[in-house]
Amino acid sequence: MTDNDSLEHREPSKRVSVALAIGAVVALIVVAVLVVGFMGMKSKRDAMAAMNARELMIGVITYTTDNGGAFPVRIEQIEPYVGGPASLHDLMTNPRTGQYPGYEYIRPASDIASTPTATIVIHELDESGGHTGGVVARVDGSVVRTAPAGP
Repeated sequence: MTDNDSLEHREPSKRVSVALAIGAVVALIVVAVLVVGFMGMKSKRDAMAAMNARELMIGVITYTTDNGGAFPVRIEQIEPYVGGPASLHDLMTNPRTGQYPGYEYIRPASDIASTPTATIVIHELDESGGHTGGVVARVDGSVVRTAPAGP
């Protein structure tokens, strides 16, 4: 066997090794792109949940302004302030879970002037319909994400 013969026998295995290495690199890149894409979708749903709570709270505040400081008795009373029944339905649907209603309206006991600004009025519901963290909107218009309750 000559040196040329031995190189010819080795070249196909080198080609296979190079092809496998390139394939592995491509696979890693695809996985990285998918993971980043999934994380971006989660962030988008988080942002949408906060935007929905903010829009609902704006509707509540606008209602109270037009009604002498009185809060709506039912969330449906803010329909004219958020674009009607279809818009209210869309805002009340939780983008994280897809459930309707995805938020709870908690009517304060007093009018807006007597209610502490940190009072929660809109609370995002979890999959079971409870409050285990999520987005909340307060009387002062702030929207924050709360941490899940500890064990």
